[in-house]
Amino acid sequence: MNLKQIAGMIMTFLGIILMFYSYLANWKNGMIAGDDAYTFVAGTILLIAGPGFWIGEVPKEVAARVRTEILGAKKEIEEGEKK
Repeated sequence: MNLKQIAGMIMTFLGIILMFYSYLANWKNGMIAGDDAYTFVAGTILLIAGPGFWIGEVPKEVAARVRTEILGAKKEIEEGEKK
């Protein structure tokens, strides 16, 4: 593993910990407020960005399938408009 993947793992787990901390710290209040709201947002950002560094880009097969589905949908729309 390279440094980028390790940083992604750390970001992901840190994001999970921050989100759960802010949620559990305000369990009785029924809402996340104050400084814990900032902690929750920071955890969410880390949780979104972390797997991108950890796992990396989308595999080529998935990207190719998405492209073919999009192109197929465009052809169906164009054929429908011609009729």
